[in-house]
Amino acid sequence: MIATGKSNSLRDFVRLTFEVLGLDWQKYVQTESGLLRPNDISKTIGDPDRAKAELGCQVCWDLPMVIEAMVRQNLTKTNP
Repeated sequence: MIATGKSNSLRDFVRLTFEVLGLDWQKYVQTESGLLRPNDISKTIGDPDRAKAELGCQVCWDLPMVIEAMVRQNLTKTNP
C-alpha cells in the first residue's frame, strides 16, 4: 500500500485489528493522555496520484482489507 488519500489514526488501526480478531480493543489496550507528545504529527494523508501517474498503481485495498490480510497471514504462519 502506497497511499489511499484517506487518513487513518493509530486508534483506527488498533480498533480494526482487534475487530478482525473478534476482540474489543478497549479491554486490552490502555491509553494515557500524559504520554502523548505535543509535537507529534496528528494527521497525515498520502496522495496516490503520483504513484498512479508514474507507476500505473491504483489503490485497490483500503486499511481494513490490509489489516485483515496481515492478521490472516500471521495466523496462518503461526497455526498451520
